[in-house]
Amino acid sequence: MKSTLAYGYLGNGVTIWHRDSTEHGFAHINEDRTVTYCFGFVPTEDERYDIEDFAKQHNFIYRQGNETTGGSLVLRPINKPTRIVFSEYMSEFYPLTVENVGGKQVLCFGRQIWDRDPEDFDTIEQAEDKLQDAFLNARTEWQYFPNEEKRIAMLVAEKKYNQFKSLLKSYGIHQ
Repeated sequence: MKSTLAYGYLGNGVTIWHRDSTEHGFAHINEDRTVTYCFGFVPTEDERYDIEDFAKQHNFIYRQGNETTGGSLVLRPINKPTRIVFSEYMSEFYPLTVENVGGKQVLCFGRQIWDRDPEDFDTIEQAEDKLQDAFLNARTEWQYFPNEEKRIAMLVAEKKYNQFKSLLKSYGIHQ
C-alpha cells in the first residue's frame, strides 16, 4: 500500500499528516529529531517506520521567498563536522558538516547551508596537520632566532592550534 503521508515545514520542525484524511491528528519531528504523535494520529507500522527513519536520517532545506540557493536545514545536522574553515577576520574556526538532503550533499555550518563545494575546505585532519606544522615551525624559528617577533609568532600559532584542539574536543572529535 502506498503511503499517504505528507511532510511539511511550519517553522519548528517537520509536520507529518495523512494526506487524504479529514482527521486533525499529526506527527511532529522537533528540530532535535524527537518524534511526537499528536491529537490521535495513529500511523500504520510502515508509516511509523518511515517517520522514525526520516527523523534519524533525513532533512529538509528551508528557503525564504524565491531563494534558489542557500537556506537552512529544518532539523539538526546528523553528521559530526568533517571540514573546517578559519576566519582571519574573526580569528575563529568554523566546523562544517556535509549533510545528505534529498539525495544531494550540502555543506553546512550548524544548520546554515553554504553553497560551496566541500572540497573547497580542509578536512579536519588536513587543518590539524597544517596548524601543528605552523606551530612547530614557529617554535623552531624562535628557538634558533630568539627575538620578540618570533616569540609572538610562536604564541599566536600555539593559541590557534590550542583553539582548534578545543573546538574538536567540544564536538567529540579526536581526544
